[in-house]
Amino acid sequence: MDESTFDPFGNFPLEDTVGKNENKFTMIENAKQDKHNRSILQTVSSASTLMDPIPSDEELFAIGWAKALDPKTGYYYYFTLDRSKTVWENPLATTTV
Repeated sequence: MDESTFDPFGNFPLEDTVGKNENKFTMIENAKQDKHNRSILQTVSSASTLMDPIPSDEELFAIGWAKALDPKTGYYYYFTLDRSKTVWENPLATTTV
Protein backbone atom coordinates (compact mmCIF):
# COMPACT_ATOMS: atom_id res chain seq x y z
CA MET A 1 0.00 0.00 0.00
CA ASP A 2 1.46 3.34 -1.02
CA GLU A 3 1.27 5.78 1.90
CA SER A 4 1.36 8.84 -0.40
CA THR A 5 -2.08 8.03 -1.82
CA PHE A 6 -3.87 7.77 1.53
CA ASP A 7 -5.16 10.43 3.88
CA PRO A 8 -3.10 10.21 7.08
CA PHE A 9 -6.18 11.00 9.17
CA GLY A 10 -8.79 8.70 7.68
CA ASN A 11 -6.87 6.31 5.45
CA PHE A 12 -9.20 7.13 2.58
CA PRO A 13 -7.58 7.11 -0.84
CA LEU A 14 -6.82 10.56 -2.19
CA GLU A 15 -7.27 11.44 -5.84
CA ASP A 16 -4.38 10.41 -7.99
CA THR A 17 -2.22 13.04 -9.67
CA VAL A 18 -4.05 12.70 -12.99
CA GLY A 19 -7.39 13.31 -11.28
CA LYS A 20 -6.02 16.39 -9.53
CA ASN A 21 -4.64 17.79 -12.77
CA GLU A 22 -7.92 17.14 -14.60
CA ASN A 23 -9.83 18.93 -11.83
CA LYS A 24 -7.45 21.91 -11.99
CA PHE A 25 -7.78 22.02 -15.76
CA THR A 26 -11.59 21.89 -15.52
CA MET A 27 -11.61 24.67 -12.90
CA ILE A 28 -9.37 26.86 -15.07
CA GLU A 29 -11.50 26.28 -18.17
CA ASN A 30 -14.70 26.99 -16.21
CA ALA A 31 -13.18 30.22 -14.87
CA LYS A 32 -12.23 31.31 -18.41
CA GLN A 33 -15.77 30.59 -19.66
CA ASP A 34 -17.31 32.45 -16.70
CA LYS A 35 -15.11 35.47 -17.41
CA HIS A 36 -16.12 35.38 -21.10
CA ASN A 37 -19.82 35.10 -20.20
CA ARG A 38 -19.60 38.02 -17.74
CA SER A 39 -17.90 40.11 -20.43
CA ILE A 40 -20.71 39.42 -22.91
CA LEU A 41 -23.34 40.08 -20.26
CA GLN A 42 -21.76 43.41 -19.30
CA THR A 43 -21.58 44.48 -22.94
CA VAL A 44 -25.14 43.46 -23.69
CA SER A 45 -26.66 44.72 -20.44
CA SER A 46 -25.13 48.15 -20.99
CA ALA A 47 -26.60 48.39 -24.47
CA SER A 48 -29.81 50.33 -24.95
CA THR A 49 -31.13 47.58 -27.21
CA LEU A 50 -32.49 45.87 -24.12
CA MET A 51 -34.83 48.77 -23.42
CA ASP A 52 -35.62 50.12 -26.88
CA PRO A 53 -37.99 48.62 -29.42
CA ILE A 54 -36.20 47.05 -32.38
CA PRO A 55 -36.41 49.42 -35.36
CA SER A 56 -37.54 48.20 -38.76
CA ASP A 57 -35.07 47.83 -41.60
CA GLU A 58 -36.79 50.70 -43.43
CA GLU A 59 -36.33 53.05 -40.47
CA LEU A 60 -32.66 52.16 -40.24
CA PHE A 61 -31.98 52.35 -43.98
CA ALA A 62 -33.49 55.85 -44.04
CA ILE A 63 -30.68 57.08 -41.77
CA GLY A 64 -27.92 54.93 -43.32
CA TRP A 65 -27.92 52.07 -40.80
CA ALA A 66 -28.79 48.36 -40.74
CA LYS A 67 -29.09 45.69 -38.05
CA ALA A 68 -27.97 42.07 -37.64
CA LEU A 69 -28.63 39.44 -35.01
CA ASP A 70 -25.59 38.33 -33.04
CA PRO A 71 -25.77 34.51 -32.80
CA LYS A 72 -23.76 34.33 -29.56
CA THR A 73 -25.85 36.78 -27.54
CA GLY A 74 -29.20 36.70 -29.34
CA TYR A 75 -29.27 40.52 -29.49
CA TYR A 76 -29.19 42.88 -32.43
CA TYR A 77 -26.20 45.02 -33.23
CA TYR A 78 -26.28 47.97 -35.62
CA PHE A 79 -23.87 49.06 -38.33
CA THR A 80 -23.64 51.84 -40.88
CA LEU A 81 -24.30 50.85 -44.48
CA ASP A 82 -20.71 51.74 -45.38
CA ARG A 83 -19.58 49.44 -42.50
CA SER A 84 -17.50 52.19 -40.93
CA LYS A 85 -19.21 51.92 -37.52
CA THR A 86 -20.73 49.05 -35.50
CA VAL A 87 -22.58 49.52 -32.20
CA TRP A 88 -24.89 47.64 -29.82
CA GLU A 89 -27.03 50.73 -29.22
CA ASN A 90 -30.04 51.46 -31.41
CA PRO A 91 -29.04 54.50 -33.50
CA LEU A 92 -32.65 55.69 -33.51
CA ALA A 93 -32.93 55.68 -29.72
CA THR A 94 -33.15 59.03 -28.06
CA THR A 95 -30.65 59.32 -25.26
CA THR A 96 -31.19 61.50 -22.23
CA VAL A 97 -28.13 62.73 -20.40
